[in-house]
Amino acid sequence: MKASLSWLRDLVALPNDIGLIRDTLDDLGLVVEGIEEVGAGLSDVVVARVDEIHAIEGADRIRRVIVDAGNGPLQIVCGAMNFEVGNYVPLAPVGAVLPGDFAIAERKMKGITSYGMLCSGRELGIGDDHDGLMILDSHADVAPGVALTELLGIEQDFIFDISPEGNRPDAWSMLGIARDLASRFAAEAIDPASVLVVDGGQPTASATITSIELCGALDVLEITGVRVTDSPRWLQRRLEQAGMRAVNNVVDASNYVMLERGQPTHPYDTALVAGSHLGVRQARNGEVLKTLDGTERTLGQPGRGLGDTGVDCVIVDGSDTAIGLAGIMGGESSEIRESTSNVLLELAFFDPMTIARTSKRLGLRSEASHRFERGVHFQGRREAGARFVVLLRETCPDLRVLAHHEAHGTLPVLPTIILKASDVVALLGTEIALDECARFLEAINCNVVISGDQLEVSIPSSRLDIRHGALGRADLIEEIARLYSYRRLLRRTPTWAAPGGLSTRQQTRRLLRSIALGLGWSEAWTASLISEEDHALTHAGEHVIRVNNPLAAEESIFRSSALVGLVRAWLRNADRGFANEAIFEIGVVAQHPDVAPA
Repeated sequence: MKASLSWLRDLVALPNDIGLIRDTLDDLGLVVEGIEEVGAGLSDVVVARVDEIHAIEGADRIRRVIVDAGNGPLQIVCGAMNFEVGNYVPLAPVGAVLPGDFAIAERKMKGITSYGMLCSGRELGIGDDHDGLMILDSHADVAPGVALTELLGIEQDFIFDISPEGNRPDAWSMLGIARDLASRFAAEAIDPASVLVVDGGQPTASATITSIELCGALDVLEITGVRVTDSPRWLQRRLEQAGMRAVNNVVDASNYVMLERGQPTHPYDTALVAGSHLGVRQARNGEVLKTLDGTERTLGQPGRGLGDTGVDCVIVDGSDTAIGLAGIMGGESSEIRESTSNVLLELAFFDPMTIARTSKRLGLRSEASHRFERGVHFQGRREAGARFVVLLRETCPDLRVLAHHEAHGTLPVLPTIILKASDVVALLGTEIALDECARFLEAINCNVVISGDQLEVSIPSSRLDIRHGALGRADLIEEIARLYSYRRLLRRTPTWAAPGGLSTRQQTRRLLRSIALGLGWSEAWTASLISEEDHALTHAGEHVIRVNNPLAAEESIFRSSALVGLVRAWLRNADRGFANEAIFEIGVVAQHPDVAPA
């Protein structure tokens, strides 16, 4: 996940030392794979208007271009072909130093001197497009000579490429990362979400869940007054820095909320959804859906993965037609278009394992599926919806939320865990004050009540990785250790009372083996897993210990006696003329807990 420093600073106060922030993220378990500096080397780049384009004799891949950057005509030799007279493009004049320490100097090509370079987004380090020049015509304040950084609102920034652990659903959001940093820098994370306000009106939409085990919750915001246009430049920049492409203001607001809060949302064009209805059900065997990438996908068919029975979850309209692959990708039939004026915004919680299996079987991975597979913060659906509305209102001032529709399925039960100070010391070997433990847990959104020498911790849905009971207690202590810093824990060297010595049981086994071998017996090693028939020969009618995943179905019972194996070994020896050979075995046997000891 890519996290920009400017975005993080909107959510938490951070020091100016980039190295310290990187080391802190690493220490918190949010490993930084790399840091990219953006916005540097652009101070000399200006906007230029293309006034003339001329072919160069003997050259079919470059052209002579006359531009005006505010100081009169300037001759440039350019190889890009995606622009025409009248376009506004970025110009790096002679003397400029672009990102990567690329210095611009006068160059002569085919006898024509070039006094600068016209640039693509990739050459400027502000985009991945390298197919041609960056065209700036759509910007309202575009004019020859305007500084590119001023036109695009670019400031120097740093992008942290973070690899969150698979069991950290909260770390797949900017807010989750900010909370971790806040705990370490003794700051307070700032949640920009507001309260969802329903403006009211004449709602026509509805929401239902048919397969309650696949979808724990479905919220649908019915929104009118939408005007599809470009997003504000600052929002586009943040999406681009996070590795996502800006599409339009509606889709961009949805993606921004997902990156900021970890809650994927999906907007549908209300006019393209039959009955203005969104429902969730299991896909039928062989059902076909054309997703936003233009691919027709066949659903409901078992896959090769372990436990994949072909269960897929789909979003359906009022005619029960699938219009979206739940938690992964929307359908092409209801995507946002330039004509869209009313939107149905879907916010949901889907079963993580179902999303993971569908995504793997179909070979379809998305930013949304990455988050749904790990479990999203279902308690924060309203805040995510409110944040979407605030962002979209920047470009749609007439936007209204007519209604908020809800449907409920089966949600995970969140644990409440009692944690004592002695539990922390016992597991970590370091005494950490109880109020400090409480501060760490509150920083990651837990609700903590201090009672005497113990904490009562209510786990939020943003941390579905924390389990119930004793395992959950260990999970919480691990979180405390992580936020406290493993480097600060006291180091201890494990010791043993008698290293290298044999226990009484080991000594007895060796003595018995030595005596048997001294008598001339041969040691046998027979199978620990036997058939039910062999078990019945010595323990008929008794409970058995059955192995769930045996290598062979006929060897699935853990033996209660070694006698049957030894008898069969002796019979094989007798068949080969060794009937007088005495054998013995010292091995493991087990009895079912319901069987009384012999």
